[in-house]
Amino acid sequence: MHSSNLRLSSITIKNMKNVFNGEITIDKNLKEDSDGYSADIVGIYGQNGSGKTTVIQSLDLFKKLAMGYPFWADLSECISANKQTCQLIFNFFLQLEDFKY
Repeated sequence: MHSSNLRLSSITIKNMKNVFNGEITIDKNLKEDSDGYSADIVGIYGQNGSGKTTVIQSLDLFKKLAMGYPFWADLSECISANKQTCQLIFNFFLQLEDFKY
């Protein structure tokens, strides 16, 4: 059996709700273990209005699109006020056998 591992390494959010330009980098918390790499993230914390819910909603949107589900009917309400578009960028770390991408 081939060993593989896929981990989210960063999220960039632009013009979604109250986040105009934000990035969360997760790969700094990746540690090598016997099974490959695993993240040490237990939760997200921050001040009220700092974008925690927006991060969770962006992950939910990505999950639904990746699984082929339709996204929310009110998705336009997620775009920041006075903006025409929003952008979500998800970067992943992929390990296939000895190759890392």
